[in-house]
Parts: sequence; C-alpha cells; structure tokens
Amino acid sequence: MSANNFEVALKQCLKWEGSTFTNDPDDRGGATKYGVIQTRYDEYRKFKGLAKQTVRNITMPEVREIYRKYYWDEVQGDRLPQVLDVAVFDAAVNHGPSRAAKWLQSMLGVMVDGKIGTETIVAAVKATDDEGKVEEKLLAGKFCDRREQFYEDIAVGNQRKWLKGWMNRLNDLRLLLGLKDGDGVG
Repeated sequence: MSANNFEVALKQCLKWEGSTFTNDPDDRGGATKYGVIQTRYDEYRKFKGLAKQTVRNITMPEVREIYRKYYWDEVQGDRLPQVLDVAVFDAAVNHGPSRAAKWLQSMLGVMVDGKIGTETIVAAVKATDDEGKVEEKLLAGKFCDRREQFYEDIAVGNQRKWLKGWMNRLNDLRLLLGLKDGDGVG
C-alpha cells in the first residue's frame, strides 16, 4: 500500500534521532548514533556476519538497512494504510516494534500479540477503506494520542528531562501527517 513511505518515515525519524554519538547515563538505550543503539547494531552486524564495532562508526547505509529490517518491515510498513504506516514506524523506533504493534492491535480490536500480521493488516485496511469506519488520519491521530499518554506515563524521575523533546517529536510527526487538533480525540 505505501512502500514509498519508508523514505518519508526514515527522514522524519532521523530528523529527531540526530546524527551525533551519545551515551547519556539517563538514556536507557545506552550508546546511540542516528537513533541506533549499540545492542541493535551488534545484532545487525552479527546477522551480516561482521565483527562487532562501536555504534559510533555506523554508516548511513547500515542505518537505512537497520531501520528497514528491524522497524519498517517488522511493523509491516509496506502493508499498512498510508499515514498510519509512518506513525506506527516512528513509534516502533522510539518504543519498540512490539509495543507499537500492541497499541495498533488494541485500537483495531484484534488479538494483541505484538506482531503485525494478516489479521492486523486486514483490520487496518478495513477500518480505513472507502466503506470504512475511520479515516487514516483519525486512526493515526488516535495512535499518536496513545503514544502521548505513554510519554506522560513514563516521564518520571530522571526520565522527565526527555518529555519536552518527546512531545516535540510527536507534535512534529502530527504536523507531517496532517493531523489537526482533535484528530484522534474521542
């Protein structure tokens, strides 16, 4: 449905993930560059038959392949309705593919198992088709609202310092997707 949206989704994600190496002790992901954490990079390099190395040395082709394989493909981005695909991908990057899938599945009223498969795709397409009950933007808006609530729930203690940035990222995503105030509310 939306195979071409990977480029849009990746560009939006990288805008917020940044290009510098970080290793903030309060960041639960640890050492990170372009939003790719060291453990994910280790997994990717092992999969490719490459020796471990610091994520500080990650290349842009590796970044693209990691985001495609471990996030876009994991949430079936090519099969999700447009607008929703970008929203679910960004959540998968920021919160993990399983959590993003569970939020979507819960919204669609299908089995919540953290893996987007045929049942989830069919429900998403049906919910947003011409005869459907919900427009893609409304569904994406509800998904973003769920994500906002999650941010507010986890922004405690030393994690509170990230809330403004998380909300800026989410609101920029809403802007990109053309979500207006009120989309998703209800």
